[in-house]
Amino acid sequence: MAIWQAALLGVLQGLTEFLPLSSSGHLVLGQAILGIEIHDIRFEVFVHFGTLMAVLTIFKSDILLLLKGMKSLILFKYKNEDSDDEASKGLKLLGLLIIGTFPAATIGFLFKDTFEAAFSNPAFVCGSLVVTGFILFASKFANEKVMEFSPLKAFWVGLAQVVALFPGISRSGTTITAGMITGVKREEAARFSFLLAIPLILAVTLLQVFDLISHLPSGKELVNLLIGTMFAYFSGIFAIKWLLAVVKKGWFDRFAYYCFAVGVTGLVLLSI
Repeated sequence: MAIWQAALLGVLQGLTEFLPLSSSGHLVLGQAILGIEIHDIRFEVFVHFGTLMAVLTIFKSDILLLLKGMKSLILFKYKNEDSDDEASKGLKLLGLLIIGTFPAATIGFLFKDTFEAAFSNPAFVCGSLVVTGFILFASKFANEKVMEFSPLKAFWVGLAQVVALFPGISRSGTTITAGMITGVKREEAARFSFLLAIPLILAVTLLQVFDLISHLPSGKELVNLLIGTMFAYFSGIFAIKWLLAVVKKGWFDRFAYYCFAVGVTGLVLLSI
């Protein structure tokens, strides 16, 4: 892989990880277009780490809140669910994230091979992008009423995240839409979706680290990995900030047209 290809794939990962366009789907299509095939899991580990750091950077105040909540739990200093102190708020948020993560973590583990098999099928990815378009378009009809997530709402968003385990189905698009459909305000739905990405990306990265240790990169490979990580990080920060602004303005459903265009175009080209 050339340096420019590593940079391009890093940007692709950073943008599509958080924009409702499916990062996994675009990486599959990007490799097909560039004429390269990444069998080495190391590149995916590094670019996922780059996007993880982007989330931690943008939502550092929420991360501190979560850390205070975990500290209070460890030290048994949690007061009650109605308390307004930061530790209680952090612990409540932690509980919601655990509930939201559970469905995808469980089903993803049990049917790991099924989901991975879909990555070798570009036609499936294109079809999934069309499905993502319909999901995004559905957000236009969401009836937002409340600002906060409840455990039940978090669970429904977690179930929606299961669908996004397939390449071509956008995780952020699916979870934000699900949050809005449950009645949560769009800004809060987006915030929860980004925070929900942390345990998922972290789990994927940690699971792949063991393979990384047994296949340490050479000097040239390490340069490509670091380049990809850097571009994934900065493009990820840009994508998060942009999407938050788009969601606030109520333009979230407009990403559907891009997904329709890419998905249909891909299906047509693959059929020729």
